[in-house]
Amino acid sequence: MRDNKRFRRYKPSLPEIEFSIPRPAYRKLPIWVKRFFPNNRLTVGYLISTNSFKANKAQKLGWFNGVVHLTPSTKIGLPGVNLCGADTDECRKACLDDSGQLGCPSGQKAMAARTLFLLFHQELFAQRLLLETERLQAFCTRHGFRLGLRLNGTSDRPFESRKYGRLLQAILASFPDVVLYDYTKHFPRATAAYRRSHGIGPYHITFSYSGKNWHHCQTLLRQGVNAAVTFAGPLPKKWRRYRVHNGDLHDLRFLDPKPRIVALRFKTVLDGRGGTVKPADARGFVVAQAA
Repeated sequence: MRDNKRFRRYKPSLPEIEFSIPRPAYRKLPIWVKRFFPNNRLTVGYLISTNSFKANKAQKLGWFNGVVHLTPSTKIGLPGVNLCGADTDECRKACLDDSGQLGCPSGQKAMAARTLFLLFHQELFAQRLLLETERLQAFCTRHGFRLGLRLNGTSDRPFESRKYGRLLQAILASFPDVVLYDYTKHFPRATAAYRRSHGIGPYHITFSYSGKNWHHCQTLLRQGVNAAVTFAGPLPKKWRRYRVHNGDLHDLRFLDPKPRIVALRFKTVLDGRGGTVKPADARGFVVAQAA
């Protein structure tokens, strides 16, 4: 039986993986990455994070929450590499990769190592992710939890594509009891037709409002796909005529009622200069007041 009086902690008993990246690619990495990795030989630990304040909220609902955090957007600094293909200037400024535990040096280093492991050892990344999912699912079964897994905690990658070895389909096929979910700004990925055509029907998507894509939000809301909006200040009961659901209660977006605006409060994010990002710095993406 599940013990609701305390949170369960999961510690994967798996060794770190040593890997290398090509020296020409290493030389192109930005200084902030090279400070963590003095040469082109790196190590990566667990890929799935489970111990965070928001993830722990899921346990009260009978779920265990696993999230893969990668270095977002173009921050890894390699030419042609963007882990968030539909990003905007505003969402880059307010990205949660610079907040909380992720914003600490250990969090930044771990995200960079996972990202470089994915970029240069994709098959090994997939094998490790499947193994971690298997171990985590067994842990959840022992302790009476269901598992919700999010592959894009700080990224927006189409893991269902051929480019990524159809990793999403592999996880869905191997672990039918695991619920996979994500946020995305890629409009096609949020449609039911796209998920059917790619064989990822059970994959749950919440569309992300960017400040410039309300027409896409409206189209998807009419189809029963929720839209996530970041607010500064009190959350409204309605926004643009749609009912609002508090998305900070937990991260299990597949449990949210539909159709809804999933409201997320603006979080404190470091700006890289010793200060913090203000809502006005990401105006549009961050809604200052109800509209």
